[in-house]
Amino acid sequence: MPEKEIPSGDITFVQVSPYQGAPTNGTLTKVIPIPVPWLKTVGEDTPNFHSRKRRGELLPHTTFWQGDLIEFQVQPYSSKTVRNSDNFWWECRNWLGPLNTFWSTSGMSPDLSGTGSLLQQAAGNIMSNGFDALTFMAEWDKTKDMVRNVNRTFANLLGSKRNLARNVHRAWLEGRYGWRTLAYDIRDLDNALRDFDEKRRIWTERSGYSYTTQSSNDLTSLFGTSWGDSHGTRTITDRVSIRAAVGAMVQPSRFQLNPVQTAWELVPLSFVIDWALSVGSAIQATHLSIAASSITSSVGYRIEREIVTTVDSITGPSTHTYTLTTPGKATSKYAIEVRTPTAVPLAPQVTRRLPRPDQILDLTAIVRAKATWGGLKNLR
Repeated sequence: MPEKEIPSGDITFVQVSPYQGAPTNGTLTKVIPIPVPWLKTVGEDTPNFHSRKRRGELLPHTTFWQGDLIEFQVQPYSSKTVRNSDNFWWECRNWLGPLNTFWSTSGMSPDLSGTGSLLQQAAGNIMSNGFDALTFMAEWDKTKDMVRNVNRTFANLLGSKRNLARNVHRAWLEGRYGWRTLAYDIRDLDNALRDFDEKRRIWTERSGYSYTTQSSNDLTSLFGTSWGDSHGTRTITDRVSIRAAVGAMVQPSRFQLNPVQTAWELVPLSFVIDWALSVGSAIQATHLSIAASSITSSVGYRIEREIVTTVDSITGPSTHTYTLTTPGKATSKYAIEVRTPTAVPLAPQVTRRLPRPDQILDLTAIVRAKATWGGLKNLR
């Protein structure tokens, strides 16, 4: 995609500049244009994109960069200044600080060093289309014990209060990694029997996460010794979305039979290890690399930045009296979106994200339940 820039016009605002030495009290008005040609796209074109897509080809992920202005609003602040010696006064309206602070891209390049696990997860999602028959059969005894002992689980919860906390935590883990997994198995089996598309050859899956950061700082803008200083705040909010995408020319099996994946699933608490090190996803990504005739993948991010600047007071020398008649506010919102072709790694990757709230609860339950391997036998 060739580089192109689309002007979005000029934004104008009215600034009433303070002045001294005028023959009478009053104001001075002038209009200042602000150019904002800030919709820019840079990338690579895919030759014959539409015809190749119609033919059912797997199109490669290409480099892509786009900046997009979403919103820009300026409400100038108004103030009145009175010179105490002779009551000479003037009013002014002013905007909020230098223009380049609105379009700053500082800090808009997030750390992508941990996206290898996201690529593996997306690749694993492709190979998870179907029913994991081998793992289900390997864990059949655990499933039977869990169903057979459901009455005992409820009896323990309603029984002695001395072990209530431990029994609650064990029931929590059994529900999360026993009954919930069984429900997913039933769903996958139903989809494999009814909805699985054996003719489909191109599969695309995505994986990612989002977070928000915010920073704020006080501002003082100088407009001359006798004109006073404006005081306010500037708040920058970044909404970040990190994502990975994998496309493959492959035909996943309706019924999955992957002995390496099953062996890993049978390792006690393997799901906890996967939170920090993507062993399970690496196994599935390797399976995809063997089964697929073609793979394309990429990582990228979108950052939406909002900057809000306000003016809420005016101060200055004691020879003058300053009054803020209208608070000022400026809002700018713009986004940067980036995509970079990146190969799917096959070695297990370290997960750099913080544990999710549900994972923290699970870890707490494992510790508090004081469960041995036998105590966790119904976890699947």
